[in-house]
Amino acid sequence: MAPFTSPTTPTLYWNVAALAQARGIKSVPALSQLVGAHRQSLYKVIHNTAENVSVVMLSRLARGLGPTPDQRANPGEWFAWDGDQLRWDIARLSAERLGITTMSKFSLVAGVYPRMIAKYWENAEDPSKFVFVETLAKLAQAFLKNGKSFDVGDLFSWQPPVITQLGEVLGEADADGVGLDRGMRIALEAVPA
Repeated sequence: MAPFTSPTTPTLYWNVAALAQARGIKSVPALSQLVGAHRQSLYKVIHNTAENVSVVMLSRLARGLGPTPDQRANPGEWFAWDGDQLRWDIARLSAERLGITTMSKFSLVAGVYPRMIAKYWENAEDPSKFVFVETLAKLAQAFLKNGKSFDVGDLFSWQPPVITQLGEVLGEADADGVGLDRGMRIALEAVPA
């Protein structure tokens, strides 16, 4: 199942499967143990079908998938670290980069209802609450469409996750790590070079 997107918002994809694989994590149970989260909550993230996520889960993923065990992965500019937990940083970014200091004006720029922006403005909501991945994309686009930079971090990407797509669409990975099933390998071998 592909992630839901509106026709006007570019798709934001999960990059956790590629990060985990790059860190040598080969299974969801191993990732679950590393980040301290239930396996069931990670399967949709790994397969790029999770439509929403809690800030607590993003904190766990960022802490567990850093380049080294003592470093964190970049969670994206939506957030700033407050000790060992993430907090929303949209209000500060909006003021600094766009000159917008009110939720209502930012909601117009982002194309997100003001009641939704209130959840992310100055950490107004409990971080265990969920945010839709599409909303993260809209918040990022509010900066990008106004010519400002916005880093979506390591946990997300604007590009489809090739590793996950190959594994899901074409079968399990072969010895080279490329997800080709037997029929696909035979078809490719038959193509003249």
